[in-house]
Amino acid sequence: MSLSAKLGYVFIAPALVLVAVFFLTPVVLTGIFSFTNMSTATGITGGAYQITPSLLRDLSDQGFEKSTLDSIGSESYQIATATLQIARKAGAEPSLLAELEEEHLGQNFTSRREFERFLKKLQNRPRSTRELKSTSPHFRKSLINERFETEIALKAALTELQTKLTPDQIDKLSQAAYTVGPDLAARFIAREPRWSRHFITTTQGTCADLPGIAAEQLMAAGIYNITRYA
Repeated sequence: MSLSAKLGYVFIAPALVLVAVFFLTPVVLTGIFSFTNMSTATGITGGAYQITPSLLRDLSDQGFEKSTLDSIGSESYQIATATLQIARKAGAEPSLLAELEEEHLGQNFTSRREFERFLKKLQNRPRSTRELKSTSPHFRKSLINERFETEIALKAALTELQTKLTPDQIDKLSQAAYTVGPDLAARFIAREPRWSRHFITTTQGTCADLPGIAAEQLMAAGIYNITRYA
């Protein structure tokens, strides 16, 4: 290798270091933040997926059918393995839970009143109004304000509801439902003000499209073949 070639590498090395530190490193960190729930031990509030009433109102103006959003926002009462476990941990009557599991597993009820009327007819029914009122909430199912740690968990819950959402709408809803602490949003915007369009602050928290920031950075680096994973 000639002396001039060696000198060329020496002179270009500092530039490569700067590119790695100030451009590639933020891209990598953004990718990590996008697919990892950061704990408070890192100094960054962890994100989660949460559907709120205000989010559903916003989506109603973006082409989502009102009936579909109503089904997402409504509550139901389900006799399922998960709700039975919740009731069991809360100390509900074992004989009642055994009867529900053996004879009524999988049944759904559209309201608390309907479910409590059903409970009154069981052989091992609650013995008092107080016991009835304390038992029924354990079987309540609603996506409103329920916290999902991953996008996969949220999408599974939406699929379980058997809504009429298209795959694109499910993706859009899950992206809008991702919330982070205001400290994380502030750090990103302080670094690059234009990234503020990837954060939406509501009364329930700050919705963030961190994968969108990562994709934007990758495209700026000349990488256009990008696949997003849940």
